[in-house]
Amino acid sequence: MIMRIENALIDTKISTPCLVLDREQIAKNYRNFCHKMGNIKIFYAVKANPQPDVLSLLVAEGAYFDCASFH
Repeated sequence: MIMRIENALIDTKISTPCLVLDREQIAKNYRNFCHKMGNIKIFYAVKANPQPDVLSLLVAEGAYFDCASFH
């Protein structure tokens, strides 16, 4: 586990199951993926993870988003 996440979780009661997201790593992965793909527009599948923090981070990075219905 990344040390800064481990430190943030010290003395924190966490229910299970639990998903911990590293915003810095998400941004780094997105930038790296875009770099490797060249001039292709990258669309994020919101349905995969609609977490507002993830979406706002990707908006700030210039990501595009898919559009899908609830059905």
